[in-house]
Amino acid sequence: MIAGDGYATDVTDPVVELTDARTVLRRILVTWLAILALLVLAGWVH
Repeated sequence: MIAGDGYATDVTDPVVELTDARTVLRRILVTWLAILALLVLAGWVH
């Protein structure tokens, strides 16, 4: 694909890479917090 066509991301730009990395890290953090919350709630049930 040609960069700039709306479907491709130019990964040579460090700002784009940092934004993508921050998005991935935020998703991982939210996932871990949700798992931790479920474990805490499961502990209170028993």
